[in-house]
Amino acid sequence: MKKSKIKAFLLLSLAISFTLLTGCGARPSEPTASQPSETAESVAVSSSHELVEAADLAGNMVQVPSPENLNKIVITSFKGAYGSAVLLGQIDKVTGMADNSKFIWLRHAFPQAVEVKNYGSFDDVNLEELLQDKPDVIISPSASATAYGKMKEVGLPVMIDGIDVEDSGDVFIQSYDEIDLIARLTGTTDKAKKYHEWADELFDFVAERVEDIPEEDRVKVLPIRSDITQVFGNNCIWGYVVEMAGGISLSGNATADTGKFFADVDAEQLTKWNPDMMFQINFNGEFTDEVAEIYHNWAKDPQYAGMSALESGDVYLVPKGIDYWNAAIEAPLCVLWMAKIMYPDRFEDVDVKAYAQDFYMEYLGYDLNEEDWALIAPQFNGAKDNGLSSS
Repeated sequence: MKKSKIKAFLLLSLAISFTLLTGCGARPSEPTASQPSETAESVAVSSSHELVEAADLAGNMVQVPSPENLNKIVITSFKGAYGSAVLLGQIDKVTGMADNSKFIWLRHAFPQAVEVKNYGSFDDVNLEELLQDKPDVIISPSASATAYGKMKEVGLPVMIDGIDVEDSGDVFIQSYDEIDLIARLTGTTDKAKKYHEWADELFDFVAERVEDIPEEDRVKVLPIRSDITQVFGNNCIWGYVVEMAGGISLSGNATADTGKFFADVDAEQLTKWNPDMMFQINFNGEFTDEVAEIYHNWAKDPQYAGMSALESGDVYLVPKGIDYWNAAIEAPLCVLWMAKIMYPDRFEDVDVKAYAQDFYMEYLGYDLNEEDWALIAPQFNGAKDNGLSSS
């Protein structure tokens, strides 16, 4: 992955994220590098001194309390809004969240998250309870048109997130716009800007270290979803971080023209790809004994015999803090972590744990200890060390 391409992605996101709303003229149907997308609208103060008009990620204007008076945010999806609120120090304002039991470390580090009400998710939302609790704003995904329509009908202040920005050339656009949406609602745009600068700097740092690696020397990687037969493509952040770290994503084109972020493949395709390394997401939430044995189960399965990653033990579970590290918020840490695993000689002087410690302290005011790391970065039994779990 060339540095120039990474910088183009990040600069485009920054330009879109902080473009101010200057009028109500027509917006383009597609975003371009020189023209911000409709997801970039900022909060515009209305004639009322009690409310402001805020644009959601679909460009709809919604009446909500001003940042200093907005205290009750309800989120009915697993997109980026919840993580954005945590990143920006607004976790106490999230009074409702779709089932957050999968956020194991967050619930440990911030016990108040356990008590947050669950009003349901996507189209399965408890409208009666929402009406009773009178939230200041509800963040609803674009995929939930039915629930969104019902909430609008009864006058609830609902905003859309989770918009897919097609053909933009930037897999980060949606997630970074979600960060900036929460920042504008809560008056934390300075912190969001600082975060974007930090992310840009860390992406550039890795890019400079790996940019001169010849194609034939790059590590071949398989980014795995729930099981070895589900692989991510490069049309989403979860697959694309592999190439940002300097690797070759074997499944990068597997989702081309499918409209999906992952593809189902068979054992024959997996052995044909023969990855040097595998990185998997644990969608099960807790790191159970069953999850710990995943690598062993794959390694002894005869249909995967001869696969390099399984023979070497280069099978890693992606860390999970605010969100999965290969999601947007902690993607810079994930890219750094993957790069050091793939090219240890080039990153011998880099302490990934120290970078992470600084990040969580700076943005969450939280000092990680070994108990935290055991929750954030567990390892498969028998696989190689991930460089994070041990002291």
